Amino acid sequence: MNYKEYKLNKQIHFNTQEKQKIQKNVCAFDLCRISLDSCLQIFGKVELQLTNSVFYTIYGSLVNSFYLF
Repeated sequence: MNYKEYKLNKQIHFNTQEKQKIQKNVCAFDLCRISLDSCLQIFGKVELQLTNSVFYTIYGSLVNSFYLF
């Protein structure tokens, strides 16, 4: 667990499943932080099973979490 994940886990109390989703997405976000469009493309592939509304809920949580860093 890196420092960002530690802060995320300490400041935001999700259940275990939600933590795993956010951590997976934070990792993908770190890989493409330069371009949000690239992030959306990557998330679209990773979260292909999700509906748009659920996807945007997770993405919104990710963006809000990022500002805590």
